[in-house]
Amino acid sequence: MFSENGKISGRQMNRLLILDLFAVSCMVLPRLLPDICGRQGFFAVAAGAGAAILSALLYTKTARCYTDNFFAFARRQTAAVPAVIFALFFMIKFLLSAVFVLKMFSEIINRTFLTEMHEKVIAALMILTALYSVSKGIETRGRLGELLFWAVLIPIIVVVILSAAQIVPDRIFPMTADDAGEIFDGTLLTAAVFSVFEFLLFSMPYVRGSRPVFHFCAWAAAAAAALTIFIYVACIGVLSVEGAGAEHWPTVILMQVIRFPGYFLSRQDGLMLAFWMGSVFILLSGYIFYTDELTKQLFPKKYFKGTMILWLILVYGLFWLIQDYGRFEAVYWRLMTFAGMPVSLLISAWLLISCKFKRRKEGGRA
Repeated sequence: MFSENGKISGRQMNRLLILDLFAVSCMVLPRLLPDICGRQGFFAVAAGAGAAILSALLYTKTARCYTDNFFAFARRQTAAVPAVIFALFFMIKFLLSAVFVLKMFSEIINRTFLTEMHEKVIAALMILTALYSVSKGIETRGRLGELLFWAVLIPIIVVVILSAAQIVPDRIFPMTADDAGEIFDGTLLTAAVFSVFEFLLFSMPYVRGSRPVFHFCAWAAAAAAALTIFIYVACIGVLSVEGAGAEHWPTVILMQVIRFPGYFLSRQDGLMLAFWMGSVFILLSGYIFYTDELTKQLFPKKYFKGTMILWLILVYGLFWLIQDYGRFEAVYWRLMTFAGMPVSLLISAWLLISCKFKRRKEGGRA
């Protein structure tokens, strides 16, 4: 029997985070890092994941300061106006991220697999599927994360293992002395891709048990980074740096190039993408779920169940307005790297310092 207590376990949160991180990192980083870092891209992934682990530590420490919700905590630490601004910032960021994830998903599926189906139809189907998860609450998200976890990761791991035989070492080694600034740029991009850890500010009150949540977060970042590094190395080892950089979606091309023993699948890339859809579904529903939760916190008396449908309609409407994916992607990652990620960290740090200061002032233990 499943308990209906509005909580998820630490393990469920860990698996949700891994799927959230992997959904974007496995597709975006092998696409963008070859042009930024070349053969040394996996150093940027490792460094960016390390920075993400530090951000997770900050978010968990901040979220440990309250048991109710983010907005109520922010209002106690600052005032009504700053708390509203913080909540609106995260709502806008989550909605913009949901639009990006939806656009990325439909672009990949339309370009590489369902070429005859219009991308707006593909996006509409994903929106309707995400509605189910959002409407069922945090417990259903946790259970779906457990169900989809191995179904998503095992096929990807199998592809990476099979690709090892086709890797050309000369395409990876020797490494050139790339400019350190380029590695730094790649690290910033990776940290922005992994900034989904800010979900912790909103999910921590739902996590039951006393086990250290930060350990789950560190494991999630390490697991997602390791898988992304393996995929990146496979992409440049099989396709070369130039080849991976020239492809729209080198991860998908890698899936097409690799052949299962016996050739019992003619389109294994379709099978892999079908499993990858599960991680996209988890991430997209997460953005909408936490936007809906913030709406409930901001307007407790005016909130109604159908609000989540309005957010999904808004995401789909913004999706319709985007004509050029490449330009949108470039603007989105610039915003996330130089505005979205730093502001999220500053908000969390401000609230944590304020909480510690007030506790000391009141004579309590920090």
